[in-house]
Amino acid sequence: MASDEIYPVLQTPMQLGESPLWHPGESVLYWIDIAGLAVHSFEPAHDIHRCWSLPTEPGCIALCASGGLIVAMRSGLAMLDTERGALTPLADAPYD
Repeated sequence: MASDEIYPVLQTPMQLGESPLWHPGESVLYWIDIAGLAVHSFEPAHDIHRCWSLPTEPGCIALCASGGLIVAMRSGLAMLDTERGALTPLADAPYD
Protein backbone atom coordinates (compact mmCIF):
# COMPACT_ATOMS: atom_id res chain seq x y z
CA MET A 1 0.00 0.00 0.00
CA ALA A 2 1.27 3.48 -0.83
CA SER A 3 2.12 5.69 2.16
CA ASP A 4 -0.37 8.36 1.05
CA GLU A 5 -3.23 5.89 0.63
CA ILE A 6 -6.15 6.11 3.05
CA TYR A 7 -7.48 2.82 4.42
CA PRO A 8 -9.25 1.59 7.57
CA VAL A 9 -6.92 0.29 10.28
CA LEU A 10 -9.53 -2.27 11.41
CA GLN A 11 -12.05 -4.34 9.56
CA THR A 12 -14.15 -4.53 12.75
CA PRO A 13 -17.19 -2.28 12.24
CA MET A 14 -18.09 0.19 14.97
CA GLN A 15 -21.73 0.86 15.78
CA LEU A 16 -21.04 4.53 16.57
CA GLY A 17 -17.32 5.35 16.69
CA GLU A 18 -16.56 8.78 18.20
CA SER A 19 -14.08 10.84 20.24
CA PRO A 20 -10.73 9.94 18.63
CA LEU A 21 -7.83 10.72 20.96
CA TRP A 22 -4.14 10.34 20.10
CA HIS A 23 -1.88 9.61 23.07
CA PRO A 24 1.53 11.05 22.09
CA GLY A 25 3.44 9.33 24.90
CA GLU A 26 2.09 5.87 24.04
CA SER A 27 1.74 6.42 20.27
CA VAL A 28 -1.74 4.92 20.55
CA LEU A 29 -5.08 6.03 19.12
CA TYR A 30 -8.06 5.70 21.49
CA TRP A 31 -11.74 6.10 20.60
CA ILE A 32 -15.17 5.07 21.85
CA ASP A 33 -18.00 3.06 20.34
CA ILE A 34 -21.06 4.63 21.96
CA ALA A 35 -23.69 2.08 20.93
CA GLY A 36 -21.16 -0.75 21.24
CA LEU A 37 -20.49 0.21 24.91
CA ALA A 38 -16.71 0.14 24.50
CA VAL A 39 -13.41 1.98 24.46
CA HIS A 40 -10.97 0.92 21.73
CA SER A 41 -7.29 1.51 21.10
CA PHE A 42 -4.98 0.93 18.17
CA GLU A 43 -1.20 0.90 18.30
CA PRO A 44 -0.04 1.40 14.69
CA ALA A 45 3.62 0.51 15.28
CA HIS A 46 2.68 -3.02 16.36
CA ASP A 47 -0.74 -3.37 14.68
CA ILE A 48 -2.40 -4.03 18.07
CA HIS A 49 -6.12 -3.41 18.65
CA ARG A 50 -7.53 -3.53 22.20
CA CYS A 51 -11.09 -3.15 23.43
CA TRP A 52 -12.59 -2.57 26.88
CA SER A 53 -16.31 -3.19 27.50
CA LEU A 54 -18.28 -0.63 29.49
CA PRO A 55 -21.49 -0.98 31.55
CA THR A 56 -23.22 2.00 29.86
CA GLU A 57 -22.79 4.23 26.81
CA PRO A 58 -19.59 6.29 26.75
CA GLY A 59 -19.83 9.89 25.59
CA CYS A 60 -16.18 10.95 25.51
CA ILE A 61 -12.72 10.15 26.83
CA ALA A 62 -9.73 12.15 28.08
CA LEU A 63 -6.18 11.34 29.06
CA CYS A 64 -5.64 11.01 32.80
CA ALA A 65 -2.46 12.63 34.16
CA SER A 66 -1.73 9.54 36.29
CA GLY A 67 -2.19 7.19 33.32
CA GLY A 68 -5.19 5.55 31.72
CA LEU A 69 -8.31 7.37 30.61
CA ILE A 70 -11.20 9.26 32.13
CA VAL A 71 -14.43 8.00 30.55
CA ALA A 72 -17.66 9.99 30.67
CA MET A 73 -20.55 7.50 30.49
CA ARG A 74 -24.32 7.71 30.79
CA SER A 75 -23.89 6.44 34.37
CA GLY A 76 -21.15 8.95 35.32
CA LEU A 77 -17.38 9.43 35.25
CA ALA A 78 -14.91 6.55 35.62
CA MET A 79 -11.16 5.93 35.38
CA LEU A 80 -10.15 3.23 32.90
CA ASP A 81 -6.82 1.58 33.70
CA THR A 82 -5.73 0.65 30.17
CA GLU A 83 -2.98 -1.65 31.50
CA ARG A 84 -5.16 -3.85 33.74
CA GLY A 85 -8.58 -3.13 32.22
CA ALA A 86 -10.04 -2.02 35.56
CA LEU A 87 -12.86 0.53 35.50
CA THR A 88 -13.11 2.61 38.70
CA PRO A 89 -16.19 4.80 39.21
CA LEU A 90 -15.36 8.41 40.13
CA ALA A 91 -18.72 10.20 40.17
CA ASP A 92 -22.32 9.30 39.41
CA ALA A 93 -24.19 11.19 36.72
CA PRO A 94 -26.28 14.05 38.15
CA TYR A 95 -29.49 12.60 36.66
CA ASP A 96 -31.37 9.30 36.71
